[in-house]
Amino acid sequence: MSRLSNAYRPLQPQRISEANRLGLITPQSVKDRHAIGRLANTRPGSGNCERRISFFGRRSSTIGSHGAFGGPEKIKDPRPLHDKSFVQQCLRQLCEFLGEIGYPQPVSMKSLQSPSTKDFLRIFSFMNSTIDPSYQLPDSKFEEEIPRIFKDLGYPFPLSKSSMYTVGAPHTWPQIVGALIWLMDQIKLLSVADPDKILFGDEKDWDQIERVTEDGVHHNRLFINYTEKCYINFMMGIDNYDDNLDHLSLLKQRFGVDEAQFEAVSAENRSLAQELERLEIEKENEPVSGIQLLISFHLPYVFQ
Repeated sequence: MSRLSNAYRPLQPQRISEANRLGLITPQSVKDRHAIGRLANTRPGSGNCERRISFFGRRSSTIGSHGAFGGPEKIKDPRPLHDKSFVQQCLRQLCEFLGEIGYPQPVSMKSLQSPSTKDFLRIFSFMNSTIDPSYQLPDSKFEEEIPRIFKDLGYPFPLSKSSMYTVGAPHTWPQIVGALIWLMDQIKLLSVADPDKILFGDEKDWDQIERVTEDGVHHNRLFINYTEKCYINFMMGIDNYDDNLDHLSLLKQRFGVDEAQFEAVSAENRSLAQELERLEIEKENEPVSGIQLLISFHLPYVFQ
């Protein structure tokens, strides 16, 4: 991830279940460029492994998604991708975006006019890595992998396998540019999303707030943050959580944990556990009484 510029460092995953697909956005001039945060934190893995659940989710079926005879109805792309001026506008935005996120290869408007399949694969892999840093494009069958990824991300228009072989062709490149622009817009939208604001509202400086809301929002946020930090350390192979002790202390304070009472109860539990263990050992070692021997001797004959 060192290849990304400081303004576009990948985020830690928001480990979330399948969410609603972000809508299709046509290219627009973006004056206010927001820093793309870390978009994912996943275990390193092969690109051949089954892909994780998409942040954007799959396109759900809706009324009118089938034709008059019951077959699936293809959605027509409303963008004027056959308009050369529109495609050039898209290419300018794509060229600027690749520069902003630190694309390591030389890129220009000229090189984007009719790129080779190899150049396209580099661009796509780099853009997709801002969503999933562990992703690696497989060495073979990329013509199946890339359309599948776009479908998993929620791209509403199909990409054919044959188009992957003729990426830079005049009849193919505009449709692929449209897909890359859509992916670019999703990355930009995701970069400005504030999970804390979505989950907990507009309150700022939560850790400095002494007031605890009646609905427990502050408690929930502290607990989620602490759990997330511990999980990230666990996924990185770190078994020492000393760095999170301050956060844990604040969490205990917010939940009203009495440390002295907690230690006293823990000591009592340990004492009771030891006493239980001692009694169980004594029971196993105590001599068998005469009555027990008599019962054990005659009991088999009672049921004959």
